[in-house]
Amino acid sequence: MNVTSIEEILKIYEEFLSFEKHHSPNTVKAYLHTTSQWMHFIEDSENTTNHSELNQTVIRNFLAHRSETYVSKASLAQWIASLKAWFIYLSEQHGENTTHLIGFKSPKIQQRIPRVLEMNEIERLLNSINGENFLACRDRALIEFFYSTGARISEVCQLEISNLELKEGYAKVFGKGNKERIVFLGSQCIDALMKYLNVRSEKNSEHSHSLFLNNRGRPLGVRGCFKIITQHCLNNNITEVSPHTFRHTFATHLLDNGADLRSIQELLGHENLSTTQIYTKVSLSRMTQVFKKSHPRALSKGI
Repeated sequence: MNVTSIEEILKIYEEFLSFEKHHSPNTVKAYLHTTSQWMHFIEDSENTTNHSELNQTVIRNFLAHRSETYVSKASLAQWIASLKAWFIYLSEQHGENTTHLIGFKSPKIQQRIPRVLEMNEIERLLNSINGENFLACRDRALIEFFYSTGARISEVCQLEISNLELKEGYAKVFGKGNKERIVFLGSQCIDALMKYLNVRSEKNSEHSHSLFLNNRGRPLGVRGCFKIITQHCLNNNITEVSPHTFRHTFATHLLDNGADLRSIQELLGHENLSTTQIYTKVSLSRMTQVFKKSHPRALSKGI
């Protein structure tokens, strides 16, 4: 590489991750953080900065140095993924010999079955939000949008009014890497959005383009959105819920009602079908519970 400053190298790498690979800001931030620590580690230690002379023992030493206290397997896997991305970048973009480092294995992570809301929980939640004022209309519209579209919280908070096509029944959201996709709006979601837009106009906000606003007329942020969802759930004794729970619920309910995995993959904006396949386990788990609870002989011996 022609530049020698770590800061300069990382700046170029940041542009590559953002504009060439189209990674999300959070992924870019995580990759840069690990890469920066790696570069300082091999520079400050007795290890050479020539990657062709490094081996996987050096990587193990770096990971041990970084995790002086206990770290989860997920964090360790994320660090290794960051290093692999960096080694691949050096190999493909700068011709450095790093292929012997890319084979470093990540720890196996137990895939946790996500929490999914039942229909009666969703109905109880929405029915509890009474009133026709700004906050009530906004909160109903917000929850309806989450459940109807399966959108991520970052996508919802970035929504603009111009992204809505209420007559056609869809909206445009911008996901990871700023990729645009279409999400569909159910009739009850459309009704809730229309009521919200009517009272929203009373805010006279200077942020006229943003769809969801806080009580001060400013765009609703991720933290505020999270607080709204969790508070309404707690008010209804619905626990272990976050905005992302509605994304899991959206996908699982579609699968339960006959949607195919490829369609769900497109609706969620997953790049890989393997990411979507977790919902087959969720659906199977739910069906097992229904069987055990409903079948007259489910708890009999031999069944």
